[in-house]
Amino acid sequence: MFKMHVLLLTNGPIAVNGFYPLYTTLEEALDASPEKTYHQHKFNGKTYYMPDGVTHYHGDYRIKKT
Repeated sequence: MFKMHVLLLTNGPIAVNGFYPLYTTLEEALDASPEKTYHQHKFNGKTYYMPDGVTHYHGDYRIKKT
């Protein structure tokens, strides 16, 4: 069974399964992109938008424990 991990941050991007930064709307991703472009990722039928021109994590984003 596929287990999806979602990290919600207040007023900002989210992480899904180690992919970061993701936005739930196209407009938010475009606003976050210095290039004003984006690409998409889909998890469990839901589309997320990742801005281009920023540091990307494609499955390797980890939260540091303090």
